[in-house]
Order: sequence, then C-alpha cells, then structure tokens
Amino acid sequence: MGYAADELTRMTEARYIDYIKAQKGMKPIDGLESLLRYLKGNGIKLAVASSSPPSIIEIVLSGMFGIKGLFDAVVSGDGLENSKPAPDIFLNTAGLLGVHTGNCVVIEDSANGIRAAKAAGMTCIAYDNPSADNRQDLSEADFVVGHFDEIRNRGILRFSKGKITVSR
Repeated sequence: MGYAADELTRMTEARYIDYIKAQKGMKPIDGLESLLRYLKGNGIKLAVASSSPPSIIEIVLSGMFGIKGLFDAVVSGDGLENSKPAPDIFLNTAGLLGVHTGNCVVIEDSANGIRAAKAAGMTCIAYDNPSADNRQDLSEADFVVGHFDEIRNRGILRFSKGKITVSR
C-alpha cells in the first residue's frame, strides 16, 4: 500500500506530536528561559522562526515548556516559498515584528539557519548544542556559544531604548 507525500507528512507529524506529548518533565535548554526573560525585560521583541509545522511549535512552546507568552511572534516555515538556508522565514518574521533586519539578532543551532540569518542581513549567534546528535558547522555565525548564559556573561548584546547593539 502506497501513501501520497502529504499523507506521509501528516502521519509523521502526528507520531512526532504523540512522542512530544509523552515526554514528561522536559524543560527548555538550560539558560534559555532566563535569557528570554532578560531580553523581554529589556524591551526586546522576541520571535520564534522555525521550520517545524505550527502544530509542533505550539505543543513545544505552550504545552511542553509554557513559554509561548514570551514571544511577540511565532512563525513557521509552512507556506513560505523557500525554506532555510533561504532567508524567507527571517525576513517574514522581521516584517511581522516591524523591525529592520539590521536590528535583528538570530540564535540558531543549524548551518542552514545560520546561512538564512546571514542572507537576511541579521547578526547570528550560534548555539553549539553539546547534546546534539549531529554536529553542525557553525563557522558562519558571528558568535558561537555553548551555553545561553554566555550571551549575557560575554556582553555580546547591549540594549538601548528597546534596540539591540552587538559588541564586536
């Protein structure tokens, strides 16, 4: 019995959602929530720009981690003409936030995401996830951190009137 591509996609997504829902007690990566609250407290607009389907983004942000309220926009790559490494998702997200791309900082953990951020004219901080199964080439990022606390501790970002400046 064969399946159409969209049917397979829906089936895979449904299984992944079941898997996510079965994960009890999972928390965001150490330091992420405190960084988000710190940025929000400094008047910075926050967004998620993910290639994942909207249903998975919703379950992770709302159901699993309870942090969706920290974000001003949540954007899925579904429906966009081009996916990462094309800049479409980041350009779309900046437009939704009403922020010039040169004033955006992206935190990414994949080579394609970094390329997309740079193609959009954005500063990119790469998160080198020590528990990732497949190590990514993060060399095109402006900064690489192994823990989200480094973003504050190294003074990478500075704030003035709800805008970010990046220390070089």
